[in-house]
Amino acid sequence: ADGSRRIMEITEAEEYWGDELHWHSIFKYDVENQTHKKVGGLSPKLVDCLLENGATKEELKPFMEG
Repeated sequence: ADGSRRIMEITEAEEYWGDELHWHSIFKYDVENQTHKKVGGLSPKLVDCLLENGATKEELKPFMEG
């Protein structure tokens, strides 16, 4: 261990149901291999928002499921 810090999970918040935030994981850190592993994709709602704000489909492709 080199004492460095790692982002352990990258998530997308989807919505609130009552007082609970619902989210899903996009990447999780694999401690053994010291890399981030893709475990999910961006929601269609987030993709639409990013496209409307200047992102290209090519830029989003690596983050979409499939």
